[in-house]
Amino acid sequence: MIKKIICICIALVTIPLSGWAVKESISNPVMLDSSIHEGYDSGQNQWFIMNKTKFIYDTHGNNTLKTVYAWNQNSNKWTEDDKYDYGYDVNGNLISEIYSVMSGNQWGSEYKNEYTYNSGGKNTIKIVSNNISGQWILYNKDTYAYDSNGNNTIDTMYSWSSSANQWIAGLIHDYTYDSRGNQTLESDFIWSTSLGQWSTGTNTEREYTYDAGGKIVLEISSFWDINNSQWVHSSKYENTYDSNGNKITQIYYSWNHANSQWTNLTKYEYTYDTEGNNLSQIFYSWIGGSNQWLPANKDVNYYISGITFVPTITDKDMLVYPNPASEFIIFTIADVSESVNVEISDMQGKKILEQDLSVNKRLSVRGLNKGVYIYNVIRGNMRYVGKIIIN
Repeated sequence: MIKKIICICIALVTIPLSGWAVKESISNPVMLDSSIHEGYDSGQNQWFIMNKTKFIYDTHGNNTLKTVYAWNQNSNKWTEDDKYDYGYDVNGNLISEIYSVMSGNQWGSEYKNEYTYNSGGKNTIKIVSNNISGQWILYNKDTYAYDSNGNNTIDTMYSWSSSANQWIAGLIHDYTYDSRGNQTLESDFIWSTSLGQWSTGTNTEREYTYDAGGKIVLEISSFWDINNSQWVHSSKYENTYDSNGNKITQIYYSWNHANSQWTNLTKYEYTYDTEGNNLSQIFYSWIGGSNQWLPANKDVNYYISGITFVPTITDKDMLVYPNPASEFIIFTIADVSESVNVEISDMQGKKILEQDLSVNKRLSVRGLNKGVYIYNVIRGNMRYVGKIIIN
């Protein structure tokens, strides 16, 4: 089922989990199902819907698809806007991410990220490519180095030179940690092509302070003033947490060099349920003239909960036939006499059909086009997932 976290005037439906027959059992996972993004009309003093993000997962709980829908106020309908497709290796590591946008009723890929890992499961390389006229063209690359404790100590960024046909170093992030493994300092250096070395005159750095529980409470960014040979503050974040360690506020400041004071810029406020799931976040802008925070936008999150995945098709307790089918499908579950709920979705995760089936468990599929579909049979807190073919 979907647990509605915050009441707003919109109906959401369950996103069925993609994939074929489930091969492993996962008891009662809680996963983000969808998020509604709203803007704030200060003139009307009310919130309005802007877009919605929907998430689909594979049988291992990996997020395989994130789709963003824009709200069309004229038609009162959701329209697909952009999406992210994710791929994973057998260890569950993210290895690919493809970003696409909807144009003229057709998805067009914009860029992709590809990830490589070492034997310890640490990400060592990230490569970004852009889709130019249907071809993937290299754009930039990050390489990551780690210390013996598994802490990321260096992130080197490169850009691809098509003329030289090689990677060109551009920026390096150097990370420092304390004895507890908390990152305390990030120093950035820019590569000087003329000098052939990392420039020490254009650094920036970020310092981090933690509470007793290891949570970041303060992040201060500074840049090196080469003329005065000193570090100068530029911005900072301050975080506060509840008794459960959940971040409840984050305030962003800029440094005012004229009066040597921190100036409010933006603020986030977060709320959670009793299980620590983020329910909402509200973004505010600071209005200096009236000295107050004005809401700008917010996100409201919905979760899938109370689901147990069990083996299907080969499971002796579950029989689905005929498959392929053309007119109807019968779902037979051992030792079950009450009605069950069946959802049929296409391969993109869009729910096509949903029905409560009586004792005979017969579902008509005469209205479905030929192709492969995903079925979800929901029985109490258990869900049987598999594929069917309509011919």
